[in-house]
Amino acid sequence: MADASLDMPFTLGLAQMLTIGGQWKHEKLVNTDTIGTGGIPVDATGHPMDTDPKVSGNTSALFVEDQLTLQKNLLLTLGLRADHHKDYGTHYSPRGYLVWHPAENWTLRGGISRGFRAPSFKENSSKAVTYSRGRGCNSLKPLGYTSGGCYMAGNPDLKPETSTSSEIGVEYDTPVLGAGLTYFHTNFRNKIQYEALGEYYGYWWTRQANIERARTQGLEGSLRIALTRDLEWTTTGTYMFEAKNRTTDETLIDTPKLSLYSALQWFATDRLNLQLSANHTGKQLGTKTSYVKAYTTADFSANFNVADNVTLRAGLTNLFNKRIDSTDGYSFYIPRREVYVGMTARF
Repeated sequence: MADASLDMPFTLGLAQMLTIGGQWKHEKLVNTDTIGTGGIPVDATGHPMDTDPKVSGNTSALFVEDQLTLQKNLLLTLGLRADHHKDYGTHYSPRGYLVWHPAENWTLRGGISRGFRAPSFKENSSKAVTYSRGRGCNSLKPLGYTSGGCYMAGNPDLKPETSTSSEIGVEYDTPVLGAGLTYFHTNFRNKIQYEALGEYYGYWWTRQANIERARTQGLEGSLRIALTRDLEWTTTGTYMFEAKNRTTDETLIDTPKLSLYSALQWFATDRLNLQLSANHTGKQLGTKTSYVKAYTTADFSANFNVADNVTLRAGLTNLFNKRIDSTDGYSFYIPRREVYVGMTARF
C-alpha cells in the first residue's frame, strides 16, 4: 500500500490550507485452509470448488480537502474523496465539517459526510471460505441446522456499502482535565453482514450479503484526568441508541449496546511509559437467535524511546486469557493471550 499527500497553505479572501493526496493498494488473498487442499468439494451454491485458492487486485483513491479560516476561532473543512475499484467503478464521497472555539478550552464541532466501502476480497470472493465451529452457524437453525460447524463464504454479487453520517459534539480541554461528548447518526445502504444459505452435499453454508438499509445512532464520550505529573487516566465509551436493520427491523449483529475503554498510563521516565488498559464490550446480538454476554479484557504495554527516532514496544494482550460464550453455549471467538514485541524507526 502507498499513501501520499501534499499540504499547500494559501490566501484567497480567506486563509486556507489545501490538502491533496492519494492512495494505492494491492491486495492478495491466499486461502489454502479450505481450498486447494482436498477439503470441501463444492462451493456455497453446490458447484465444484475452484481449486485455485488465490485472488488479487488493486484499489486506488484520490482526495482533496480545504480548511478555511472563517474567523480566528471558526474553521470550515470541505473535502471530496474519489475511490476507484476494479469491480465497482468510481464513487465520490463529499464531507463538510465546522469547528468553533467559543471560549478558551471549549470546542463545538459538527459535520456531515458520505462514506463508501467496497467489499474486501474476503467478502466478495467465493474463494474466501471461513470455517465456524458453531457460533457463526445459528442463523441456519430455521433451515434445519442443529449442531456442528458450517462454512462462511464470500459473495461475488455483493454491492459496495455506502453511508451518510452526521455528528455534533462538545469538548473541554485543559492540561489537567479533558472531557467530550458527541452524538452521531449514520444511515447505511447495502450494509454487509452474513446471511443463512442452507445445506449442500452435507455442508452447511452462510454467506456475506447486503442489507438494503440500516441505521446506527448513539453517543461517544471521553474523559482524561492527569492524576499526577506522571500519571494519566483516560476513558472513552460508546453507547448505542439504535443499531437496526431497517429493512427487517432486526437488531444488527456484533453491535454492542455499550463499549468502554479505560487506560492508566505512567510516564516512568522521559523515555519509558507503561500502560494498563481494559476493554469492556457489552451484551450484543451474536446471531439472530442468541446473544453474546458482556465481557472485559485487559492489556499491558510498555514503550521505550531508545533514541529520538527509535521506539521499542512490548506487551501482553488479553492479560487474563478471557474466553467468552454466547447464551446458547457456543464459544464466541476473541484472540487469546498474546505477547508482542516491536520497534518503530522514524526517518
